[in-house]
Amino acid sequence: MKNIFRFFFICLLLTTYNYMDKNFLKTNIFLLEDVSLEGDVEILSKELEKGISVIKGELIWDIDTHKIEALLEEDIRVEKAVVKKQIPNKLTIKIKGKRPQYYILYKEKIYSLDGEKQPFSYLDEFSIRDFPILSIKSVDEIEELSKTLERIKGKHLEKLISQLYIKDENCIEIILLDGTLIKTKSDILEEKYNLAERLYLNLKSEDQALDYIDIRFGDYIVK
Repeated sequence: MKNIFRFFFICLLLTTYNYMDKNFLKTNIFLLEDVSLEGDVEILSKELEKGISVIKGELIWDIDTHKIEALLEEDIRVEKAVVKKQIPNKLTIKIKGKRPQYYILYKEKIYSLDGEKQPFSYLDEFSIRDFPILSIKSVDEIEELSKTLERIKGKHLEKLISQLYIKDENCIEIILLDGTLIKTKSDILEEKYNLAERLYLNLKSEDQALDYIDIRFGDYIVK
């Protein structure tokens, strides 16, 4: 008797499942109707508008959220994309855009540079921040200039930098916001930048005229 009851119970479950699969789960209530956008969506506004028009009206069960995330993250400006279904008929797309670490000036155009030292957007595609500009003649110079900035990172001096560039094989020039030059090289250690910062601030506090500080040699040269 128990076996017969169990058999009919299983048949009922299968019948209910088949009905749900073939009928109820494919009703209009599960057709995608609304897509909510969150985060840095403005950087992909055109792409998102086009993509949403394609998937709207599709059954929410048929939408591959992982595939959409992968497609969005193919864009070099996107750090992370998260797509979630909200049953019965909504979708949430959240975009986290990359954040500029520095800017580079290359062939008269300014680009944002990410944490991996790769250009990923034009200057105006994100909120402009007060970062130094690496003025380069070729992309090979990014590595050398960014290493110089890493030795200054976190110091008060970093906030005073307008731009820097490689003048020649023996000189990197750092231009401060007031026009003062700091002449350095790629092998100059962090301690010298600490001393250069103190020297600069002391001279400025005394209202002394200052054109440049040269820290490439054993002794400082100040003019």
